[in-house]
Amino acid sequence: MTPLGRGFLFMFTGIITHSGKIKKLKNAVWTISAPPGFLKQLKKGMSAALNGVCLTVIKKQAKDSFCLEIMPETKKRTNFSDIKINDFVNLELPLKSNSFLSGHFVQGHIDGIGILKEIKKEGNSRILKIGLPQKLNKYLVKKGSVALNGISLTIIDVGRDFFTVGIIPLTWQKTNLSRAKIGDKLNIEVDILAKYLKKLLDVRPDVRRPTQIQIAIVSSSFRPEITEQLEKNCLETLKKKGLKENQINVFRAPGAFEIPLIVKKLAKKRKYDAIITFGAILKGKTYHFEQISNECARAIMRLSLKYEIPIIFEVLSVYNIKDAQERATGKGENKGREGALTALKMIEVLSKI
Repeated sequence: MTPLGRGFLFMFTGIITHSGKIKKLKNAVWTISAPPGFLKQLKKGMSAALNGVCLTVIKKQAKDSFCLEIMPETKKRTNFSDIKINDFVNLELPLKSNSFLSGHFVQGHIDGIGILKEIKKEGNSRILKIGLPQKLNKYLVKKGSVALNGISLTIIDVGRDFFTVGIIPLTWQKTNLSRAKIGDKLNIEVDILAKYLKKLLDVRPDVRRPTQIQIAIVSSSFRPEITEQLEKNCLETLKKKGLKENQINVFRAPGAFEIPLIVKKLAKKRKYDAIITFGAILKGKTYHFEQISNECARAIMRLSLKYEIPIIFEVLSVYNIKDAQERATGKGENKGREGALTALKMIEVLSKI
């Protein structure tokens, strides 16, 4: 990741929009040919993802290519050791602070190498079976996210030493997976949220009895018809599970963007076993709502890791008020209830460690 001013980080989403081709491999400097739309946005010193690996652009060459410098450590930990002239590679520009977040958060830090075991046609899709290093198994779950050669994918199944993903026709056409062969090495990056959770489970020192549990709820005052319903469903669920009023404290922020600061103050006190956040961010006529949503999520993740406390993020980012109401009150999906149950489950898991 590359810094973007104070308090911001460049990351990726795993949505591949461009394909490149290896033009030259000269020692540690690689030259990549790329489409004009990609090159136009590149500048010397900025980051770009190549097959899911975050690298620094050292120069733009002519009008059809750019250069990257590859460290020996990077080659050792990725499938770069097998790269050849004329190989196609997946390219992605970094996520900006005002970008719409599709896919999932991808850092460009490869966690391991998978081996392509099987490609099976199923309807309009292809199912890929990937051999998995056992050290990564604990980070993968069914319907969770994983980045494969930089592509954000949803996991279909996980075994002891493998996982499967489904590839839709568009992804197959736009990425180098369509050129992959059985036995090829593929870069794997697991979901950063899974890493944070594993860290929390590893370091949580204290054990709390049910009657000692303390939970904080932080809600946005914006769109009260949504946040009040989320709060109500959450409180009802917590009380049904045996918590008393004196075990739950509710705090209200003016809007979603102010939630992380209140959460930081609460986490710093180390009084609460979990913090649940609620809010509703609706799409307006600008990218303002995407920026608020992305930065709020990033801040909450960092606070959870820093203070080693579960922070449940149930701030709804939606296109219209109807979607928010359905997610807040729906019988199938009720984010207020889900937030309470997730917090209690995390407290239970951590208390056993």
